[in-house]
Amino acid sequence: MEHFLFQLHNPYALGRFNRCITSQLIKWFSNFREFYYIQMEKFARQAINEGVTVVEDLTVSRDAELFRALNMHYNKANDFEVRLVVRRS
Repeated sequence: MEHFLFQLHNPYALGRFNRCITSQLIKWFSNFREFYYIQMEKFARQAINEGVTVVEDLTVSRDAELFRALNMHYNKANDFEVRLVVRRS
């Protein structure tokens, strides 16, 4: 992604984006962010309703509704293989 953002601001980059493409990218990223945060909020509210009080108690497995919703939305064709353990904080 840094490569594409670099091209937006680099006047010497090959294949520069025009105004239409740039606005499409901004719209796409905005929609991406909005859907992601809506799903995260649903997940957090459900966890609170189930009595989760400690962040460490939250886990997302492949069977979770959150995983299914995000994978169906962003990886419809299953072009990307999702690792079993993505990140532990």
